[in-house]
Amino acid sequence: MPDTMKFIYVTIGFFVGIVIAMWGIKTWKNFQIISNIPTSKIRSIAMGLVEIKGKVLPKKESSLASPFTKKPCVWYQYTIEEYRKSGKSSRWVTLKKASAGEKFFCQDDTGCVLIDPRGAKLDVALDAVFNSGFGKDPPQNVMSFLKESKMSFEGFLGINKTMRYREWYLKRGDAIYVLGKAGDNPHVEEGTAINNNEDLMIGKGGSIFIISDKEEKQLLNSMKQNALWGIVSGGILMALCLAGLLLELNVLR
Repeated sequence: MPDTMKFIYVTIGFFVGIVIAMWGIKTWKNFQIISNIPTSKIRSIAMGLVEIKGKVLPKKESSLASPFTKKPCVWYQYTIEEYRKSGKSSRWVTLKKASAGEKFFCQDDTGCVLIDPRGAKLDVALDAVFNSGFGKDPPQNVMSFLKESKMSFEGFLGINKTMRYREWYLKRGDAIYVLGKAGDNPHVEEGTAINNNEDLMIGKGGSIFIISDKEEKQLLNSMKQNALWGIVSGGILMALCLAGLLLELNVLR
């Protein structure tokens, strides 16, 4: 009879391997899409999947600001983490993570097009990081945000906990890469657009929607590495766990 707990763990490991491998395959497919689709000038984009490059241009009524640095932006994400120890191990634990965004324009030398970032995979470089700990308080803006969020950087007897506050954002003038589906712009009345791109909006309409402040080559290298890691490591985990399952079932003995 197989060891019940070992059998359960090996079975779970096998399915985890499947998930990792499938993620790697999906990432590889996205890598191929980005590699094969040509970059369009904004003035010449058409309905459907498009790839463009340009700079962030906020809408006139834009009012979004990042929570820690108060930087005017069109999208932000932040994390609040605490460094915790358990026995001989220690790690950063995420206490809170959130993001917010609003529609904005992407502008190149031929025109601009509206971007709706909802549902996009945003690959953005870290913009700001702050720390607090023993004898060190977080900056005032961070303290104010923690108070509004009903969180505290202090622990037992008022001693500061070791915490980290990270922030990512897209602001005016940031160079960006966008791959998404161009469709009708709901904010422009049919037939009133002067240029074709004014009648379009890029958003999520398919299986892939990426917004990044990285160069396309850098983005592709990262995706290729992740895809290969997922396929190889997932495949190895599946093979090892399958062998373990067969041994537990006395098939290989």
